[in-house]
Amino acid sequence: VVYGLVVFALTLPLARIVARVFSDDSAIADGIQWYLWILMFGSIGLNLYNWTSEQLNAAGKPKWVVMINVLGTSIILIPMTVLGAKLGSYRGMLLGLCLGQLLLGLLAFFIGRRELGLRGDRRD
Repeated sequence: VVYGLVVFALTLPLARIVARVFSDDSAIADGIQWYLWILMFGSIGLNLYNWTSEQLNAAGKPKWVVMINVLGTSIILIPMTVLGAKLGSYRGMLLGLCLGQLLLGLLAFFIGRRELGLRGDRRD
C-alpha cells in the first residue's frame, strides 16, 4: 500500500511530462495523463493482489490464487470497467478499472489473511 501511494504521489507531478514523451498532441497527452493518475492509484489494489497471490502460492495454496484471479477478473474487473465506460466514457472506464483493482486487492488481502492464518492481532 505504501509503495502504491509513493508511486501515485510521484505520478501526480510527473504524469504530464511522461505523457509529452509519447505525444505532442494535447488531447492524447491529456488521455495519457489521466491514465497514469488513475491507474497508478489503482495499482495499490493490484500490488495487494500480487503480493497475496505470491504468498498463497508459496504456502501451497495455488487454488485460491486461481479462484481470486478468475472470479476477480470476471466478476469485479471486467464489470467495473464496462460500467465505468458506460457511465463516464474514457475516464469512467479508467475509474471503473481503478475501483475494480482496489476491490480485487482487498478481496485477495482478506482471503490471504484467512487462508494463511494471519489475524493481525499477534504481538511478538
